[in-house]
Amino acid sequence: MRPFEQFPADRLAAIRFVLTDVDDTLTEGARLPAVAYDAIERLTRAGYRVIPITAAPAGWCDLMSRMWPVAAVIGENGGLCFRHDPKTGITERRYWASEGERRRDGERLAELGERIRALVPGSELSADQGWRQTTLAFRNPDPPIADVGVDVVRRVLAVVEAGLGR
Repeated sequence: MRPFEQFPADRLAAIRFVLTDVDDTLTEGARLPAVAYDAIERLTRAGYRVIPITAAPAGWCDLMSRMWPVAAVIGENGGLCFRHDPKTGITERRYWASEGERRRDGERLAELGERIRALVPGSELSADQGWRQTTLAFRNPDPPIADVGVDVVRRVLAVVEAGLGR
């Protein structure tokens, strides 16, 4: 491993995109510190296209694409990509599945979520589920490391795997 300062200039000039995780990479817990935002701004001003990739819901991705100095945001574990053009004010929203597939999958996810909540006492949908368009998320058990929390997670995973025919 060599220091970044030793990266060959000709190879550095060929880089056009900077892809990054969000949670606990750019953020500290739920907060985006000023230093991370400033780094994104400096990269953008230097001509790089910064693209955060996250499991975050569509609602958060919409906000990030509009308010952060980024080229696009890939969200919901790859289910969508939002790109905002500050000049026109238009946010382009692209999905990896068609509208019909998303509608069908959304119904299946809602059914699976209800089934899991009924079968696994203590399981709860994530507070941001209402802003999700392609994924189903559950709240981390509280406390997350406790045996009861681990048991809830295992039981949720078992129901999901059974629901997917695994």
